[in-house]
Order: sequence, then structure tokens, then C-alpha cells
Amino acid sequence: MCTVLHELVYEAVKQVPKGKVTTYGAIARALGDPIAARTVARILSENKDPEEVPCYRVVMSDGSLGGYAFGGTKEKERRLREDGVEVVNGKVNLERYLFTDFDIYPILRKMAEAQKRIAEMNEPVEVEVDCVVGLDVAYKGCTGVGAAVAMDRDGEIIGVSTWKGRVTFPYVPTYLAFREAPFMVKSGERWRDCLFFIDGQGTAHPRKAGEAVHVGAVLRVPSVGIAKSPLLRGQKPTGKAYISPGWGYPPLELVREFWFRGKKQPEALEEAHRVATREVRSLT
Repeated sequence: MCTVLHELVYEAVKQVPKGKVTTYGAIARALGDPIAARTVARILSENKDPEEVPCYRVVMSDGSLGGYAFGGTKEKERRLREDGVEVVNGKVNLERYLFTDFDIYPILRKMAEAQKRIAEMNEPVEVEVDCVVGLDVAYKGCTGVGAAVAMDRDGEIIGVSTWKGRVTFPYVPTYLAFREAPFMVKSGERWRDCLFFIDGQGTAHPRKAGEAVHVGAVLRVPSVGIAKSPLLRGQKPTGKAYISPGWGYPPLELVREFWFRGKKQPEALEEAHRVATREVRSLT
């Protein structure tokens, strides 16, 4: 069990009584956001104890059975029938059998509320910097490594720092900061006089609080989100990346000043990615 969300999902499944089923989406809603339905399914695919955590009682939103790692769909259907749940043509009648009365902590709703508060505190600041820090994270199992690479205006590396720790939250769309920000903050905290380039979104986020906003808010440093793919519909790329202001709304013209050779991402970010990847590969 890797993260707190694993614990909450497994607790939800334990609450589904014999003779009832629930859905991945219903568990996600109980956690506070239906966007996490796929994450719930992924977490349940990692379940190691189907007797303690009866994940066969979780089906698709249309009542179809979905997968089951402990014997496949036929075994899932057998277990449901044994519970007293009728399965007709591979589906369960959700109007009859659906359970949604969960008593679990709505962690995603609380996180979304925190993101909104962070966004409300964000405001433009004057930015005068002579260095930039690229921040990235790489993972191996339940361990993450954050890497920070500082560069001056000539593109020379002036410092590198890393931080390794346990992953405490899985990937959930729009909540990536809660997975990655701890690693970025720890690896980058010594460079508070620089502009931060974050491998992720900034204010281009449904609640205007992507990773760049989170990290900048914690360290009180100006930051920019530089992502490889868009998060919002209609978000336009700048060159080969999707750029949005982070904490302090630094002028995006600063990105060009520290993007020296026209690569897919600024060099500080590419170097941070290389460092994080190298450190993860060295883990035993």
C-alpha cells in the first residue's frame, strides 16, 4: 500500500456490504471528485488481498463487471452471485444493487478547497533574477526523487540538489501537485533567489493552482509552469511547450531569457529531468 489514497479506496471497498456493489466513479465521488475514477480502478488493480478488500464488488458505471485480477470476469461474476447479486448478460442492475453510503474522508474535496485558497493568494510581484532553477521528479515504485538544477544567464550550471522520499499520493488529474510538490520543494529550497521553472502547469489549471503555483507558494519564489502537454481545452503551446505563470505571475518573457538553445524545454528543466532519472535508476 503506497499512498493515503490507497488506504481510503480500500476502506471504501470494505464498506460495501454483501449483496451490494459499487462503482469506481461512486468511490471517486465519495473521495470528493469523480475525476479520480480511473485512479480508483488502478489502485484496486494493485489490491493484494481480495478477501480483506473485496474488490469484486466494484463494477463499471454502466453495471458491466469490468476486470478482476484474481481469476478474471468469470470469477468476479461467480463471487457476486455467491453474494446474492444477480448478473444478467454480464451486467448488474445498479438501481437494485448499488451502494454509495460511504463514510470516508473526502480528501480530494479538501485538496480542491486548498487549491482554491492558494490561487486566491496569488498576485503579481516584481521579478529581478539572475538565475533559474529547473525542477523535475522521477519515480521508482513508492520512491520519488526530486531534482533541482540552477543555471545562470549564460546557461552555465551553478548548482544541483536532489531529495529522495516516499510517494504519499498517486497521480490524479488536476491534483498532481500533491504528488510532486514535496519533492520539488525539498530539492529546490536552497535556491530562493532564482526564478523557478516547474515541469508542470501553473495557473493553466481548473482551479488556477498547478504544481508551479504550489511550489512557488510554499517557497515564496516566482515560478513558471512549463508542461509537455495541455491541461485546459484551448491551451496554446509556446514553441514546443505549454507555458503558464506560476506563483507571483512572473512575466513570461523571462522564459525566453533562460531558454538558450531552443530545445523542447528550457535547459534547466532538461538537466533536472536527467538528474532525477539518473538518481532513480541508481536506487536498489
